[in-house]
Parts: sequence; structure tokens; C-alpha cells
Amino acid sequence: MRLFLVFILGFSTSTSFSQQQTIDSLKTIYRNKAILLDMPFYYKGAERFSFKELRREFSSSKAGLLELEQGLRNYKTASILRLTSLAATVGSFFFIKSNRNVTYGLLAASMVTNTIGLRFSLTGRKLLHRAVFKYNEELLFGENK
Repeated sequence: MRLFLVFILGFSTSTSFSQQQTIDSLKTIYRNKAILLDMPFYYKGAERFSFKELRREFSSSKAGLLELEQGLRNYKTASILRLTSLAATVGSFFFIKSNRNVTYGLLAASMVTNTIGLRFSLTGRKLLHRAVFKYNEELLFGENK
């Protein structure tokens, strides 16, 4: 009976020890390799990355890389639309005295393109967050199929 109790006690101790090692190794992986969000920068360990520098970090995560590419495309589209909106606003100032209808049209176009750019920017941010989440998920739990 004592041998049986010693065996059970030893087995439960070794199991809890191996679980503790697994938790410690996951914490180490999370601290050193996981990407943390802090807009407009991303952190991995002690390194700081911008959006453009993240592409090399996602070489191991195919699903995360696809989300990252879509997010970067949306951000690029949003910045082009914001510049177009700014150009329309500046252009409207040239027509204030000569033709009010053109001025109002350019201001309306500016507001519309700015609103569409905001939509693309928010979608891009959501895709970038999802890409980082997928990268961290694959890093910690392995590749999901």
C-alpha cells in the first residue's frame, strides 16, 4: 500500500513539474517572440517595429502574412485617399471668390474621400491586429489546420 501511495505521489509530482516547465517555456516564448501591439509601433521582445518592418517577422506565419498584406494595402489606399481629400480642400480655396459651386463641390468631394479613407484605415488596422493575433496564436499553439 505504501509503495502504491509513493508511486501516486511521485507520478503527480512529476506531472505537475512537467506542466510547470511547459508553462514556463510558454511564458519565455511569449516574452521573447510574441508581437505586442502599441499603435503605431509593434514590439517583439525589446525591439520596436513599424508597419513596414513587420513583413519579415511574418515569414513563418502564412495566414498572418496574408492578413498583413491586406492590411498594408488598405493603409496605403487610405493614405492616398487622405492626400486626395487634402488636395480637394486646398483646391477649393482657389475657387472661393470666382465660383462658389466649384468650391462647394470640391469641399463635398473632400469630405467623401476623407470618409472613405477613414473606412479603409479602420479596416486596415483591424486586419493588422488580426495578423498579429494569428502570428502569436501559431507561435504559442502551433499551426492550426
